[in-house]
Amino acid sequence: MLDEPTNHLDMFSKEVLESALNRYEGTVIYISHDRYFINKTAEKILELTPDGVILYNGNYDYYLEKKAERARNEAEKAAQHPEKSVAAAQPVSDTKNDWLKQKEQQAAERRLANRIAKLEKAIEETEAAIAQADEDMAACGTDYGKANEIYAEKTKLEERLEALFAEWEELNS
Repeated sequence: MLDEPTNHLDMFSKEVLESALNRYEGTVIYISHDRYFINKTAEKILELTPDGVILYNGNYDYYLEKKAERARNEAEKAAQHPEKSVAAAQPVSDTKNDWLKQKEQQAAERRLANRIAKLEKAIEETEAAIAQADEDMAACGTDYGKANEIYAEKTKLEERLEALFAEWEELNS
């Protein structure tokens, strides 16, 4: 199995790889965007579609020819039976809508989890600041002016903590 085998090769190395793959008698599965390389080395091409896998027995030029032919045939069928093509297209769009709704829901869940984590961190930091304010008040002794300043700051921190807890509870319910 090879994933983009020609990405970092010079021309000589590419030719050596092509030659080796063409001589190899086993099975090699590779993914490549290098159309020239695919055309030189592939004997079968697998196309992954929403409806399944389509096998093309040939190289890249053969694949392009057959894919265009298949598209023409499908367009002709759709033109002959427009009601069937609309009905056939509906499940794909429903599936896509379901997928989009799922992705939106997952994004909303991630945002919610992110917000909760930020709130929890803010709660932790605010609780630490309140504890520090308590220590600072105890350390200031008889300096009532400084103690009063710290108490006012602590009161603001406690109000903030209460608001953070309220939001946290709301998000977790």
